Formats: sequence, C-alpha cells, structure tokens
Amino acid sequence: MTRAIFRNSQQGILTADDKAGEIRITQSTFSGLGRCDRGLSCVHSVYIGGYGSPTVTNSRFERGNGGHYIKSSARQVSITDNAFDDTRGRKTQYIIDLPNGATGKIVRNMFVQGASKENDSAFITVAAEGWTQSSAGLAINANEASIAHGVNRQTIFLADWSGDRLALGGNRLGRGLKPFQRR
Repeated sequence: MTRAIFRNSQQGILTADDKAGEIRITQSTFSGLGRCDRGLSCVHSVYIGGYGSPTVTNSRFERGNGGHYIKSSARQVSITDNAFDDTRGRKTQYIIDLPNGATGKIVRNMFVQGASKENDSAFITVAAEGWTQSSAGLAINANEASIAHGVNRQTIFLADWSGDRLALGGNRLGRGLKPFQRR
C-alpha cells in the first residue's frame, strides 16, 4: 500500500495471521485512529497479526485516540524512516508494541510522546505479552525520540521483556528519557 490516508476512525489496518505473507506500508498517513474505551479491548492505528514480514516506511502517525500506533505480532519487522507525533494524541499507549518479540529493525524514526497517555511507561516494547519468538539482534538505532514540550515526566525509550540480546544504540534521546529497561 502506497500513499494511503487513514483518518478519524477506530483502526487503520488490522490483519489476520499469514506467516508467509508480506505487507508493505509506505508514504501513508494514520491520523486520529485507535480506541481504548467503554471497557472494550483496545484497537490500534496499525495492528499486524502473525505475518511473515511487515514493512512500514516513510509514513506518518499522529493524533492517536487510544491503543498503540503500531502493534505487530510478526516474527520479523522493518519500521524505518517514519514520524510518530503523539503531541495531540489522547489516551494512547506505546508507540510501537512487539508483544511477543520480533527480529528485524526499527531505525531512523522520529518519535514524540505527548501528554495525554493511557500508558506512558515506554515508547517501544518487546515481548510485553509473553516471549514466544526470538528478538535476538533486533536493531533499534538511529532514531530520535523526545517528550513533547511542556510535558515533565521520566520514561523509557525501549522496554524489553524478551531477555534476548538486542542491538540498541545510536539513538538521540531527549530529556526525561532513559534508553533501556529490562522488565
């Protein structure tokens, strides 16, 4: 998918499982998506099931209304050269959630975490719902991350439950951000 716009709805993209499948999202905008209310399960801007390899590049995520901007249960991911602007987000959670672990790369992205968070404890999470696939060698580097102007909090850039050896480094982190926490 190239140059698509998803705006002001519950979810932009939701996939089923297809371990041999590939999905490519490029030059697309996800704005005003997500939901975590009414006691229901959250929905996200992009929710990739057990796919073989999703690629998200040169896209913009902004103004989330709950949930994560990207949640992916795929074994391997490529999330590069995107802008995640949560400054006008409302009740959002993690920016990127790899709930069962993943290999691949998260590189050259720009992240801004806003004030109105349902969960502000991390920008990126690995294996938060249980380690079921390796994250060994997952590269998270050359990213720029900050907390929105006027927001005073401490948080973690990468929270990891996998225990695998990740390739974290070369990220430019703003005030109040610690690079890593093993959970």
